[in-house]
Amino acid sequence: MTFSDSKSKSETKAIGLYWLIEELGLAVVPPAVRSEAIRGARKTRISDGTVLEQYPLAYGPTDLFGHLRFAMRYEPVDLNVLVAFFEKVGRDDFEAWVKSEPVGKYARRAWYLYEFLTGETLDIPDVPPTDIRFDRNASGPQGVFS
Repeated sequence: MTFSDSKSKSETKAIGLYWLIEELGLAVVPPAVRSEAIRGARKTRISDGTVLEQYPLAYGPTDLFGHLRFAMRYEPVDLNVLVAFFEKVGRDDFEAWVKSEPVGKYARRAWYLYEFLTGETLDIPDVPPTDIRFDRNASGPQGVFS
């Protein structure tokens, strides 16, 4: 992948799936989209069929599961990377992260993918279902936990 006018390596850092691959040494085919944290504004660059998404430094996660959360939010899902990640990280650490964010949208998506891809059920209680009912006299939907 070459991006002739991209920032120098010292001014950029991989984030999301690419960071997970590099940090954990995952032996996978690189995803089609690479995300980086850079100084400056948000940019998308396409070269030779590869997409480089550049985000301001403020988007850059600071920990392992922050990079997974970033990937779940901003990047296309890459099942090969996720399978390798789940195998490398292990059940206990992943389960602890999901428990720390039990109603977090991206933790719940990752939880579903973990169970789907590994065939293992995590020891985490399900979030109670919500029954959304609409009251025409109210200003918005009224949620009822059952």
